[in-house]
Amino acid sequence: MPNANQPPPVTDAQITLSLAFPFQLGASGFPAMADPKKVVFYHIAALLLTGKNERVMSPGFGVNIHSYVFDNLTPITQARISAVVTSAIELWVPEAKVLKVLSTMEKNEEGMQSAIVLDIVYRVANQTAQMQVPIPVGSL
Repeated sequence: MPNANQPPPVTDAQITLSLAFPFQLGASGFPAMADPKKVVFYHIAALLLTGKNERVMSPGFGVNIHSYVFDNLTPITQARISAVVTSAIELWVPEAKVLKVLSTMEKNEEGMQSAIVLDIVYRVANQTAQMQVPIPVGSL
């Protein structure tokens, strides 16, 4: 039986009821439904690209990863990013078990920082998956 610290189990039927991310219209004119194999990916991407206090009824949802864009990417900053991302995913996407988070800084042709790229390795239902999420500087 689930308690306050453990969410109830999610069935495959419930996962298939998720909307596609980003929101889009399907062929029938109704909102497109998510591919069941990509639902967790969509949930993690939505979490990472949302800042704290952006959602009115869920102010704690989000990561504020944009606040690290202008920091030097030292090992301490990388560890901070890894800890923040891991704890947010564990809280808001409980079906995903984070195995590793790597952060790198992407530079443009002038040598200026242009994006933080997060490589996240996670496990869902004993299957390992990996995603890469670029957080561009220009989106601030």
